[in-house]
Amino acid sequence: MTDRINVNALFLGPKSENYAFFKQMLNYLMDDHAQWRRYFHPDDALVVTEEEQGRPDFTDTLQRTYELYWDNFMQAMARAVGRVCEKRDSVS
Repeated sequence: MTDRINVNALFLGPKSENYAFFKQMLNYLMDDHAQWRRYFHPDDALVVTEEEQGRPDFTDTLQRTYELYWDNFMQAMARAVGRVCEKRDSVS
């Protein structure tokens, strides 16, 4: 293979320089998967209705899921950044 690969295009980047591309790819993956799900068994009835999506317990569950994900994600990021900083400081 003679085509060169620019490695910088394969990562988000330290300042999220490639954010637009990766967001576009994630959206594409979600849209493609959702489309596949819609047509896998087209005669199946809906399991989650719009009425159910409007119920307080449904929206509360989504909110709690978001909060738990966000809290855990932020804690994991803080730990990871702390480890990177510790390694950097120990090398200096």
